[in-house]
Formats: sequence, C-alpha cells, structure tokens
Amino acid sequence: MRFSVSDIKTDDDLVVSGKTVRIGTSGNKKFKTPLKPSIKTSKNNCAVHEIYRIAKPQTLEKCLNSTEYDSKYCRTTNNLRDESAVNIFSLAYGDKTHIPNDNLIRIMADLQYVNTDVIVIPSWYDLISRNEKDKSELYLKLSDKYYEYASFKNHKPVMATIPVCMPSPEIPKVLDHFMEMNITSFIIDFNARSLMNGTWLRNFSRELNPYRTEKEGILYSINAFPGIDRKHVGYVEAKDFIGFAAGFDIVGDKHTPKQSSDNYNSPRTTINLFNNNTYRYDKVPFVEGKQDDIKLASVQNQINEMTALRTSLDESESIKKILDTKSLEPTTMRDLISMKSDQRIRVTRLNQFI
Repeated sequence: MRFSVSDIKTDDDLVVSGKTVRIGTSGNKKFKTPLKPSIKTSKNNCAVHEIYRIAKPQTLEKCLNSTEYDSKYCRTTNNLRDESAVNIFSLAYGDKTHIPNDNLIRIMADLQYVNTDVIVIPSWYDLISRNEKDKSELYLKLSDKYYEYASFKNHKPVMATIPVCMPSPEIPKVLDHFMEMNITSFIIDFNARSLMNGTWLRNFSRELNPYRTEKEGILYSINAFPGIDRKHVGYVEAKDFIGFAAGFDIVGDKHTPKQSSDNYNSPRTTINLFNNNTYRYDKVPFVEGKQDDIKLASVQNQINEMTALRTSLDESESIKKILDTKSLEPTTMRDLISMKSDQRIRVTRLNQFI
C-alpha cells in the first residue's frame, strides 16, 4: 500500500514542496509536509511522531525465546508512541558482521508492525557498509525477506530505507527493484554523515526523478549529521534541517553517533539548540541532566519553523527569499539551487519511450 499525496505546492527556485499526505483506506490519517517529526516525549505537537530503536541480534534472540522479554520490548516501544500522531517506527539492525537468519528478520518485522502506522524496511547500514562486494545484492535479499514478513495481511503504507553506503552505480538497481514491488516512498539513512556533502544525494535524486512518484511517494531523511563547529565560533549550520530544501518531505532526527576520533571520547561541553532566525545550531552549555530538555526544545523549534514554512508555501511565498534572510553559507545556497536545476533536466529512460 502506498501513501496518497495531494495539494502539491512547489517552489520556483528550490527542490521543496508542500503536500497533503494521507494513509489508510479512508484517508482519515493525514499530515502536511514539509515537517519535522516529534520524538520521545515531545508528543501532541506534530502530526508525525518518529520512533527509532537499534536491535542487536542478542536482543532479537531474547524476544524469540522469551515471551516475557518480548512483551517487555513491545511495552517499552509502545510507550514511545504518540497516539494522536502518525507513528513511523524505524528499527535498525545493530550488528556489523552477523547476517540475520529468517527468524531474526521475522521477529524484527513483528516487533515493528504492532507499533507503527507505516512499515519501514531497515537500511541494514552496518551490514551493508562492511560488505566488500555487491552491496545491493545483500541489501535487497534482506529487504525482500523483511517485506515478506512485514506485509503479511498488510494494510499499511511501506517505506524502504536506503543507506548512503549504497554505491551510486547500484542506486538504479535498487530503485527498479522497489518500484516493481510498488514501493515508492523512501527513507535515506545518512548514518551520521552530512546530507549536503558529496554527490550521493544528487545522484539518488537524479535516478528517482523519472519515476514521477510525486502523487504517491514521499522522501524522509534520518540520521543526517548537523555539522561540526570547525571554527569554534559557537554555532554550526543546520544542514540536516535544510534537507527540506533538498527534496525531503520529512526531516528526521539523528540517532546514531558521529564516529569521530576528534570528539568521540572527549567530555561534552556544549549541546546544539536550533535557532529559527538563523537556521543554525547555537552551541549552548551542556548541563548534566538537562540535555534531554534542550534536545526537545531544539526539535520543537524546528517543528514550529516547518509550520511557518508550510504556511509560506500555501501562500506561494518564495522559500528562497526566506532562506536568503537566514545565515546560510553561500555554498549551501548554491548547492540547493543547483539541485533544482538538475531536476529541470529530466532524465528519460528508454523504456518510457517504448
């Protein structure tokens, strides 16, 4: 099952759009994009609520072998839900070497299904990144098996999570595969890498564009890295948040840590707080025990700003003009504008002529 997308409004200069997205046979559950989902305890303030859990094979084995442990895992996940929102639950497989067997994949699908309004096929990032040969072969094999179990008597829309460790030449194969399965919505897992760095996202957008999924699919980013205060100026550009201007309908949160030898083991002294006026993260002092409050305040600021952006799109106000009032780097604006130029040059596949 796919989403139903309507009321599409686009910007003339950037790859950004506003949509009404409905799910369910009656379409009674809906949300408008672009948006930042709520997380954790920040409930009742956004139409989409994001849940993310990493499941190690040992945890999945316990769920398989112990009814009590399985019930506990489901209960703790259920506590993360927001009953007033569309819950999108991404379950990541947390092992770099152990390829899950059918039983582990089945229990993953079962654990997710009861706690989500949308089936999310995992990115399998840790496994795929370590696979030396054909990454897409392993990725699609695991994804097909997951879909087989998750879609049993399914009436929920399906999203496939694609990891950015998937080599660009293999993106067409992956997209063709999912399109044949009638899956037209995707989550891009950046695994703590920058959304705007490199050519991966540009290549993905170029390959997705010919399928024309605007009225039945959405794009969702997750685990995009917000940036590093390289110059120690007290702020970083919120490159994850501005993913809405790079074609993402939903800008998810970052749940995986940055694997950096520079900062990984050093004591934390600051924490990011999103600034609506600059589209930067201000570095505020880290206070033990208060980090969750600051995190939720930062997410709430982004939720509020996305609401304002949706209003601007509804009123046909130029999003580029809004971004011009923010404190974004010229190179960032150039990259965003060039993505729009890429979309104007539409790639046409041979089979479309036929």
